[in-house]
Amino acid sequence: MADKLRNKCLLFKNMNRLIAIRSNARPRLYAQRANSSRAMNVECKQLHDTFDNSIPTDLVIKVGLRSIYVNKFVLQTHSSYFKEVDRFITSEDGQDVIRLDQFSYVTVYTYFKYIYTGEIDLVFLDKKFDLLLMAEKFKDIRLLKSCYEKIKKEVTKENIISVYRTAQTYDNKIVQEYCFKFFIENSTDVINI
Repeated sequence: MADKLRNKCLLFKNMNRLIAIRSNARPRLYAQRANSSRAMNVECKQLHDTFDNSIPTDLVIKVGLRSIYVNKFVLQTHSSYFKEVDRFITSEDGQDVIRLDQFSYVTVYTYFKYIYTGEIDLVFLDKKFDLLLMAEKFKDIRLLKSCYEKIKKEVTKENIISVYRTAQTYDNKIVQEYCFKFFIENSTDVINI
């Protein structure tokens, strides 16, 4: 967890450096790293606060009529898929835009929020599987691992059949195998429910 937090903070520092260089402003010195967790938390909160905020943005992700405000630099440094972000961009009303209409707004919002915060706050199981599909499309290994961890933690004796059926619907062999192993290890308890 501390490594993720540290990575997000370093990402924020680099983003500020890039903004300073692009605006020809005198760049601040970044030789000192935030050693205290308090200083790191403040910087990470600043990065978190830039997510979906229209003021410090240079890119809009559109899903249908809804918009999510992001920064190209953050996407380029987080995702190999968006490393060459300019190839996805179109211009709409004078804004740089990427359209992602093949996924639901909730799934897309969660994906980009994850880039900024490392959090997955989806409640419904099917949305977590949608996020897995998006992570696979964007080749985001870190998000894939996080989604699998979150789904596996939620498997219980009470919901194993439901999770297994959802995994079948999404043709997700990894979760199906996990459910099968979970069932084998807890078969007596699962049958008695």
